[in-house]
Amino acid sequence: MRKSLAGVLFSVVASSFFASSAFATDSTTAQCVAAADLAQQNRDEGKYRLARENMLACSRDTCPQAVRKDCAVWLSELDASAPTLVFTAKMGEGDVANMRVMMDDVVLAEKIDGKPIAVDPGEHKFTFEREGRTEQRMLVVQAGQKNRQVLVVFADPNAPKAPVAAEPAIRRNTAKEVAPFPSPATR
Repeated sequence: MRKSLAGVLFSVVASSFFASSAFATDSTTAQCVAAADLAQQNRDEGKYRLARENMLACSRDTCPQAVRKDCAVWLSELDASAPTLVFTAKMGEGDVANMRVMMDDVVLAEKIDGKPIAVDPGEHKFTFEREGRTEQRMLVVQAGQKNRQVLVVFADPNAPKAPVAAEPAIRRNTAKEVAPFPSPATR
């Protein structure tokens, strides 16, 4: 009786293991396919950064080979067309690295380092923050545009203030009006 009970117990444990493994595989496959579908949708909507995240998810080793292969090709194509910006900041005569960069109110970088940052194509509001100072700029970023330089200049708080030029005095026309020369026809 013990042997048959042990055999039944082994069968139950083994079948539950294989069932959960098959469930996990089905679940993983479904997640991979969903990530692939969402990646294509994001890419078509110009949301390249989200598309890239989903393409990385569907190109994992745990995804079915056909899905992985498609996602890897799409990822390569996306990386080739995804625009990148390189931010440079200056204050006075010096370069500045500690500047926060935001695109459409989402942080892209807490600090700039001279490396390109991938962004979505289209019109975006960029906000640059440094030591309580803020600069904003609207940029239209083109698909395929690589390493576009964006320079941000912050006013140097230690720079001497330029003198304010006096407004020029308004001069009145004191010349007398002169009658025009008569035309030869009226002479």
